[in-house]
Amino acid sequence: MKIQNLSIIFLVITIPLIMILTYYLNLQRDTLELQAQYDAKLSEATKEGIKAFEVNTVDWSDNINPEATRRTVTATVNAFMTSLSNNLNISGTAKEFMENYIPAIAVTMYDGYYIYAPTYTPITKENTDGVQLFYNETTRFSYNKFRKWKSFI
Repeated sequence: MKIQNLSIIFLVITIPLIMILTYYLNLQRDTLELQAQYDAKLSEATKEGIKAFEVNTVDWSDNINPEATRRTVTATVNAFMTSLSNNLNISGTAKEFMENYIPAIAVTMYDGYYIYAPTYTPITKENTDGVQLFYNETTRFSYNKFRKWKSFI
């Protein structure tokens, strides 16, 4: 074989390989840049949620009210979701739209921690006697169900 034939075979093999690897590396770079942007937006929303928590927890009285604590946690979660939607440039959307993409939020406090997560309740069908016939495939879920667990520290 002549050197010219070997060079043509080399170019036929290496040119597509170089093009494919270049495309793959550009795709990886774009993915990492987008991930860094999302991490920055999530960090900013978390900082604003913490600021809202600090502002709402200023209580000069000595009594501890569980309802006030839940309102504080609710205000913190609302500030977090509002800030996140503003950072993602979807500030006109409803809170329910954002809740579909957030599986859980944990707020740690001195007396324990609160978990903000959806509560899934299956829809059941019953006959006229009140006997449950089957579960419907669709489920309803609701947020704003806070459960408090004591930490064992």
